[in-house]
Amino acid sequence: MTHIKSPALLVLAITLAWTTTALGLGRADNFVLLDNQGRAEELYYHRDAAAVVLIAQRNRCALDTDAVTRITATGPSVRVFMINSLDSRADIRTYASEHSLTVPVLHDSAQIIGQALHFDRAGEAVVVDPRNWQIVYQGALGDAGLSQAVSELASGSAVVAAGTANSGIPAAAGAGCGIEYTPLNAVPDYAADIAPILKKNCMACHIEGGIGPWAMTDYRMIQGFAPMIREVIRVKRMPPWHADPEVGYWQNSARLSDEDTRTLVSWIEAGAPRGEGDDPLLAERPIPATWPLGEPDLVLEIPSYDIPASGVVDYQFPVVANPLDHDVWVVAATIIPGNSKVVHHVLMGSAEKAPEKGDRESVFQNYIMGYAPGNESAHMPEGTGVFVPVGGVYQFQLHYTPTGIATTDSTRVALYFADEPPANFLRQQVVLNPALKIPPQVADHEEVAYFEF
Repeated sequence: MTHIKSPALLVLAITLAWTTTALGLGRADNFVLLDNQGRAEELYYHRDAAAVVLIAQRNRCALDTDAVTRITATGPSVRVFMINSLDSRADIRTYASEHSLTVPVLHDSAQIIGQALHFDRAGEAVVVDPRNWQIVYQGALGDAGLSQAVSELASGSAVVAAGTANSGIPAAAGAGCGIEYTPLNAVPDYAADIAPILKKNCMACHIEGGIGPWAMTDYRMIQGFAPMIREVIRVKRMPPWHADPEVGYWQNSARLSDEDTRTLVSWIEAGAPRGEGDDPLLAERPIPATWPLGEPDLVLEIPSYDIPASGVVDYQFPVVANPLDHDVWVVAATIIPGNSKVVHHVLMGSAEKAPEKGDRESVFQNYIMGYAPGNESAHMPEGTGVFVPVGGVYQFQLHYTPTGIATTDSTRVALYFADEPPANFLRQQVVLNPALKIPPQVADHEEVAYFEF
């Protein structure tokens, strides 16, 4: 223990000592972060490693590159990552390039991973044992204890190294190299802060009758599932949106913002307190089976389909004959599943004739819209429309997911037509490669899809 020279330092030292014993050397929970190259790294993916080393990094702070070199030289079975909770991804990428960093720098944009690891200053490090995900060392990057812990794990020996908490952080790191996380004014309030986040980002699926495996009906349900919510947010499994937010602009993005992520996880880690006020989730009910865009110009009834209680249901490709005797321009549409618990998605388009059996792609030839929970309706961009000539068929692709109870689905579609032909034809194309060929036992593999137009 370091010498204590003031009451303030005494409080700090006691806190850090408790953290190192009770939390800092506990279990490392799983997480997924994007690195400076845009690659997703999941901690628990590296279960084949002998050791995983995580290092707190900040661009403006000097880095003990010699210590990093010694760790990486231990061998390929030791995986080393830096975690940056303060700088932007662009600045991290520039810094890594200018300093020739070969170790991936993970961008903790929501600041929930660095805080969970108790990283208070740049230059701190933890060593994780992938056999049980226990943290076997926590302290300064340059400490001999870190190299000892890594060497012992790499050799398969029992680890005897312990943490040094925040003592021993190199003076070269500088006084300005603390990691100041964005503070919350107070513990988030359930009614004012948490329920609105859940309603906005989660309850399109997690509602009574929805496709989510459980419904966010009230505070008690949220409290019971709070540890799971924290887990799926940390590994980016929920919300189910995996596009990199720093590549292009994503219309209708379902990504949970960094601010909402920090608020929700902080509330859960504070014990998910109920607070005061009414429960906003009690007022939420399943989406009514009515047309949210108003009275439609045409309603299509997709043929009913029986979904078994279990097993895998192949994609279904029903068609409905076009009942109209004139051409139309579709400018909006709504798809309402008959049973939203089993309807994973619906795609729809039109064609001059029914597709050949086994034709899985023709639905995109004159594509109109796709349904998924939370995306029940679609408006075409202003001045455009999908032209549907007289005759032919409307065709669909439906993906069903059994839930343990045999049921029947009868999905309906509402179409809205333009009064006058719009200026432009709307064309949509899904860029995909359905013929994935991933070799067995390969840790890293890339597939490419493209569309020429």
